Amino acid sequence: MEHKNRNKMKILVVDDDEKFSLRLSKFLKKKDTHCVVAKNGPEALERMISDKPEMIFMDISMPGLDGLETLQQMKARNTIVPVIMITGHGTMQTAIKAIQLGAFDYLTKPLDVVKVREVVRRVLSSAKSAALEGTTHLTFRQSTRIDTS
Repeated sequence: MEHKNRNKMKILVVDDDEKFSLRLSKFLKKKDTHCVVAKNGPEALERMISDKPEMIFMDISMPGLDGLETLQQMKARNTIVPVIMITGHGTMQTAIKAIQLGAFDYLTKPLDVVKVREVVRRVLSSAKSAALEGTTHLTFRQSTRIDTS
């Protein structure tokens, strides 16, 4: 199985809402991706080391170490992986803080798949992400939103 995933882009999905994580992972698990899931901030920090993801989708509202604190710890470790913050309870102040802390982008739940596709494409074409060099494009099946229902 490891051999099959060797050339696939790894995406880490971090959310304490298991249904949402599974739906987003299923959407992202396409020909050129391999998704791993973490349920909280400490697990996400562990997965950064063990799985070496090339992109992260992370919820802001999680018990214990929340998404913003986790992002801050990732950046303190000189992480260059693009992190897309997601939340169901977003405010302009939270979005600004996430970007100031180094988030690549900020999306609100339920996720609009057009916006998810757009942010993934922007990450792939970003010169900031040296880990993604050589990756060409991703294709997605049709859908309109990703939520827990």
